[in-house]
Amino acid sequence: MKKLKTLTTSTAIALASVGGTAFAQEATVSAPVDPAAVTAVNEPALVSKPVADAKPEVKKSSDVKPALDAQASTVKQVEAESQTATAEATSANKAVTTTETALTSAKEDLKSAEAVKANATEEKYHSYKKLKQDANVKAQEANQKATEASTEAIKAQTETVASETANVASATSKKDQADKNSNR
Repeated sequence: MKKLKTLTTSTAIALASVGGTAFAQEATVSAPVDPAAVTAVNEPALVSKPVADAKPEVKKSSDVKPALDAQASTVKQVEAESQTATAEATSANKAVTTTETALTSAKEDLKSAEAVKANATEEKYHSYKKLKQDANVKAQEANQKATEASTEAIKAQTETVASETANVASATSKKDQADKNSNR
């Protein structure tokens, strides 16, 4: 049994040396085994390849700079996109506020219109229409009376002008007669 355990451990070490990982485990045997003779641990042990003295590769700044520049460009682009998105969000919030204000105003107008509609019965409409018609008739009658009064005033003034014109003509004629008599 000891030989089998050594063989399993040797296989794990060999696998580790070629780059793989292996678990060293106790092998089970179908033949009867003396439990006092078995000294192996039942937990698997991880065996890995030892690392040789590897020196880290040092990159030149000319090799790293393009990648850093690309990364900086990407960061600037993302910042610009973020600012654009923030501005668009602010604009959208303003539009929402404006729309909400318009909606509130429209709701108030609707309530007002509904109140007017509730008060505007057909009976009230006909009553209003009759009052308006009566007011129009009264205005027409007042206009008629004013027109008649103006016509009478024009007639009176025309008669006065005609009478005064006749008086002026008579006075002119008498003056002319008096002037002829005085020259004789």
